Amino acid sequence: MCLLAGHKAPDHSTIARFKTGFLADACEDLFYLMVRRLAAMDELSNETLFIDGTKLEACANRYTFVWKKSIGKKCS
Repeated sequence: MCLLAGHKAPDHSTIARFKTGFLADACEDLFYLMVRRLAAMDELSNETLFIDGTKLEACANRYTFVWKKSIGKKCS
């Protein structure tokens, strides 16, 4: 409500167009600039590569709980 400042809320298709068009390009450019800045500050090394493939379930019921030991076995 505060961000709209009395204006009408945008339609869901307007938000989707913004996310797929402008936001995707802006995030890619921002990531590229951040990597360049970190490289200029000698904060990056090419020794290890990490890829985050985290998947989270929206429903947190008792059957979706993951034990720490089972993660350790699969990631070792």
